[in-house]
Amino acid sequence: HLFLSVPRASSPVRSPLSDEEDDNDHWQDSTTLPFEVFYKFVRALRVNPLCSDAYDANHPYIFSDLLCRLVFCALTGHEGVTYTAGAAVAFKHDATVKPICSQSLFESLKLFLSDEGLRESSEEVQAFSEFVFGALLRSQESLRASGQSGVSFNGFQNFVRQKPQVYLHLAFLLFPLAMRGEHFAAEEMHLMQKALNHRAGELREKAAALARQLQKRHLSEVFAEFVQPWKEVCRRASRSGNKEFSKREM
Repeated sequence: HLFLSVPRASSPVRSPLSDEEDDNDHWQDSTTLPFEVFYKFVRALRVNPLCSDAYDANHPYIFSDLLCRLVFCALTGHEGVTYTAGAAVAFKHDATVKPICSQSLFESLKLFLSDEGLRESSEEVQAFSEFVFGALLRSQESLRASGQSGVSFNGFQNFVRQKPQVYLHLAFLLFPLAMRGEHFAAEEMHLMQKALNHRAGELREKAAALARQLQKRHLSEVFAEFVQPWKEVCRRASRSGNKEFSKREM
């Protein structure tokens, strides 16, 4: 639904008597979408040049700055600064290390999933959260920017560069219909315009069922491809008494 926004006039038409009115927040009129706002939105969906070209080619906006920030916020609970803060404040905020822990990541990932998916995959979600926790800490440490235990948005971007496939699974867990939602939204709008409310409701149920199915698939794939091998490495390292090795292999 996000990508069906249509740009309107850049600003509402103002009367000659409105010169003394407050100029703030005119773009927030609920009936219009200024082109400047839409343009910023589209620019934010551009591919991040710091990410892997191989994955960007197949998923052009998943690796955009906007989607990276949304996933980071949903995963860690750390919000960014407002658009009015300015570039200097945003630059400093992106480098600020914020505390995280494995349990908080587990709670965040639970919010990603439907109740049905969580009931069936709780152990996989727990293991995935531990895997992501270690990977985030190592990505932050590789920046050599701070000795604090936590992750900044810059550290998260480093994680995206180092493990693009894991990030893709995270993004698709949060937005399971990212590659298909436009079709559902367009069809639902078509049905609503014809007052076919019952069929629109059936379509929403179909979309919800597909979202649950895709979430299960992405969780199973990331578990089999990344988490399970990592657990095996940790298990072997634990038997050999080499705990530091298991941490590095995360």
